[in-house]
Amino acid sequence: MMLIIEIALVLSGIITIVTSLFYYYRRTGDRVQLGQLVRGKLELDGREFLFNRVGLYLLAMGVMIRYVNQIFLG
Repeated sequence: MMLIIEIALVLSGIITIVTSLFYYYRRTGDRVQLGQLVRGKLELDGREFLFNRVGLYLLAMGVMIRYVNQIFLG
């Protein structure tokens, strides 16, 4: 059961982050600046920022569940 939750959180986090990048690209049309996301230099509007942070939190929760499964249950 935890494996399904872990995979669902990681996949939904990745999809949400890609969605925020798609919104950014659709707004600006600038593909080159997408690489700036890693360095934190990307100027996101409110909706893009919200999608990005929710995606990061979902991804982090999936990774934490993975570690808990490995340490305590594995």
